[in-house]
Amino acid sequence: MLIIVAPLVFLWMGVLPLVNVTAEAVVYYQLPMMLAVAGGIWAFAPRQYFPFTAQVHGTFQSFKILPTVLMTVAKPCGHVFKVSPKGAGAKKLHYDGTIFWTAASLIALTILGLVINALPEWRIIGESGLLPIVACWSAINIVVLFLVCMMALQASARRGEERFDLDEPVWIFAPSGALSTGRTKNISLSGAAVLVDEERAIASKVGDNVRVFIAEIGFVAATVVRQAGRGQAGRLLAVHFNLPLCVERDLLIRKLFTAGLDATTVNASAFSSLGAMLMSIWSARGRLPKLQPTGEPASPSPAKLPAQSLVVPPPRHTQHLAKLAAERSIAA
Repeated sequence: MLIIVAPLVFLWMGVLPLVNVTAEAVVYYQLPMMLAVAGGIWAFAPRQYFPFTAQVHGTFQSFKILPTVLMTVAKPCGHVFKVSPKGAGAKKLHYDGTIFWTAASLIALTILGLVINALPEWRIIGESGLLPIVACWSAINIVVLFLVCMMALQASARRGEERFDLDEPVWIFAPSGALSTGRTKNISLSGAAVLVDEERAIASKVGDNVRVFIAEIGFVAATVVRQAGRGQAGRLLAVHFNLPLCVERDLLIRKLFTAGLDATTVNASAFSSLGAMLMSIWSARGRLPKLQPTGEPASPSPAKLPAQSLVVPPPRHTQHLAKLAAERSIAA
């Protein structure tokens, strides 16, 4: 936030961002230091650090973190630390007006400050030699804040769980007992996308309650929710898992998150990561939810239940998940 605010203070109050520093000193000392820091991080983490993308993401998070930090300094106790919505709250949030209008206001103040100081009769700053450097600094901040505004316009979440790419055989049993085989394209705790084998006919259709056998997990009850592709190519079934609290769900959690599934391979450059971020923002530019009418009375808040202790006893017979997963892999 200091990087965003410092040019504004200089443009509107004339306070130097760096004391007793000339334009030549910034070029010869400050700029090489910044390049050395970014280059050092790049050398230690090649293809893992993208300076501009990190700046946009850090600025976006600062709008959430800074108010909480200042509130904690003024009142250390007695409030809940909330940085960003999680779970169901994140799915309902489509437009963060606080971040959007704050970033938009900073953009307007930056542009207006540059225009005022560009005219000699209205100029506020005294060190005119630093104006080109601050103008470049401000231009970068304007781009960063614009991307922060776009990130504040969040599209509705279409998936309830994180989906991982996975290519392994899978078997789908229709209600009639007919078998369809294929390979998983991706999988999550809530469902999977299956590429059906071309040699076999698709035995299930949308709406069927099927049983899916997945290696290291076993049989999972599921419902076919989507079917795409025609003919012998591109046939895909999307199934939604009907998983209560059971051992199959524990095995699926183990398979996706703790069994060494490598789903975090990064092979990107700084330009490709920036392009992917811009494409993600552009694809989510529309479909904002309709605002609810303000004239409707607010629904009454539910009554608060009394405090009650809950003791969850351990299971009587514990079974090692790795051993059970190995047994079900052999069955596959």
